[in-house]
Amino acid sequence: MTLWWKVRALPVPAVGLVLFAVLAAVVGNASAELPSLYGATAQPLLLFAPLVLTLALSHCLHRRLPSAEATGVRAGAWWDRVLALSVAGLGCGAVVLLPVASGGPDQDAAGRNTLFLVGLLLVVRRVAGELAGAVAPVAWVLAMTLIGSAGPGRTYVWSVVLLPGGHRGALVVSVGLLLVGIAVLPRGAPNRGGWGR
Repeated sequence: MTLWWKVRALPVPAVGLVLFAVLAAVVGNASAELPSLYGATAQPLLLFAPLVLTLALSHCLHRRLPSAEATGVRAGAWWDRVLALSVAGLGCGAVVLLPVASGGPDQDAAGRNTLFLVGLLLVVRRVAGELAGAVAPVAWVLAMTLIGSAGPGRTYVWSVVLLPGGHRGALVVSVGLLLVGIAVLPRGAPNRGGWGR
């Protein structure tokens, strides 16, 4: 257990959670005009805050010691699941419970997006490897700012992260993707390659 705590560098997600909460408090409901294929559209700056958590979690999961963990008696893979659920849950709770600005739908969306992006990280990490998993949430957010809406107020449903905070379908997809990501976390040696490796 002590080896797992040291190897995973648990202060990294702790600092990520604090930074995430500070970003949410500072940014509040602010938005910025970002370029897209349909012209500049205003996107909430909180859209980018969950990336701090996904990168911190990716860093921790990437620090595995496969040979030591494969021969160890302790269940390191189980603790990885606890870590991923904790980061997603605490990140979602922090942004939703923070008394930020007006406490509007941007905070709810940021909490939901945290669940979605952590799930995306875990699924892509399992399918395409650790580095692709680390890049996937960043690529998704950037791609959705470019192609996720057809102008102001016309967001595509499949973009998920651009949908308003109260969108139930996006919440269901986010929780579902997180649960799938937790389920596909490796039980033994990590998948460093692509499909079937």
